Amino acid sequence: MTTIIGTQWQWGCEIAADGRTTSDGRVYDGSHMVKVVLRNEYLIAAAGSGGACDYITHAWRPPAFRGDSEYEFFVAYLSPHLQKALSLNDFLPLKDDDGLQILVAVNGYVFQIESDGTVLHSDSGFYGIGTGAPYALGAIEAGADTSEALEIASMYDIYTGPPFTRVKQVKQ
Repeated sequence: MTTIIGTQWQWGCEIAADGRTTSDGRVYDGSHMVKVVLRNEYLIAAAGSGGACDYITHAWRPPAFRGDSEYEFFVAYLSPHLQKALSLNDFLPLKDDDGLQILVAVNGYVFQIESDGTVLHSDSGFYGIGTGAPYALGAIEAGADTSEALEIASMYDIYTGPPFTRVKQVKQ
């Protein structure tokens, strides 16, 4: 699948991802197959169902952020907008074996959105999605930075590999 990690700090956040894409037991490399994108004021990354991930990172246009509470905005506007866009483009409902998890950051705050639209925010400031996430999160908890964490995940998860991308966002 992949490894995508989000870290939130006092200064802002970072979303980092591996660059390996797999399908039917094959590895595909391509510089255009990025997993973390900057779209207006958002950092967006997705793991799971390939077509839905491609749509989210390359075609979805989220609504402009408005309001004071990032969490309330995500629950009331951003997540429903994403769900509607996925449904209109025949990505929902997902098959039982397809997962979909998304990390989205705005104003230096990271949120995780599940395939059913649930919005998650962690006081720990650490997020991980994809098959290599447990390895990367363990490495971060042990003191690794995001680059080291992705390297460690790639050693133990066959679906994780270089090149690695790190994108930072400073709090507004």
